[in-house]
Amino acid sequence: MIARLVSFFTGWKAKLLALSAILAALGAVLARVYLLGKAATQQAAERTAIKAMRRRKEVDDEVSAMDHSDLDEHFSKYMRDRE
Repeated sequence: MIARLVSFFTGWKAKLLALSAILAALGAVLARVYLLGKAATQQAAERTAIKAMRRRKEVDDEVSAMDHSDLDEHFSKYMRDRE
């Protein structure tokens, strides 16, 4: 039985089988690299979002600590004066 199977995969059939195995391995490697890149991109986006949330919290705390006159003074530089 094994001899019959081995004799079946000789010549061009053996080359085709080897090529198929190589292409399957290459496809598996490319899929793995793609998934790793996708995960790395997602992690970078999450880190950026966390930094933005921390900065937002710092600004909110800073504004909460100010009294009304300090807020007016601080935000007056962003307001346009209509003349």
